[in-house]
Amino acid sequence: PVLTSPGESFASAEAAGAVKAAGLNSLVAETLEEYERLAKDAGSDPAVLGALKSRLASNRWTWPLLDAGQYIRHLECAYETMCATSRRGEAPQSFDVKPLF
Repeated sequence: PVLTSPGESFASAEAAGAVKAAGLNSLVAETLEEYERLAKDAGSDPAVLGALKSRLASNRWTWPLLDAGQYIRHLECAYETMCATSRRGEAPQSFDVKPLF
């Protein structure tokens, strides 16, 4: 489990999104004070950390972010859309692929 905050950088937003996608919303702190409290709780109480690890382990086969097969199918759909656009002789363009979750 990773404790994070959405922040203003791309990396912090990505980390917060990944943690939420793994079903661990409680690890995304909205303020510095909340971040510090969560870090202290997880670092000083083995039961808190154990519960987080257990929840991550149980979610690993059911949450979309951790489903490599679904991710690959999603990526392949994007590639197929790009190839179809190219085969029609069209210029590259923006498009949406059905969201994973």
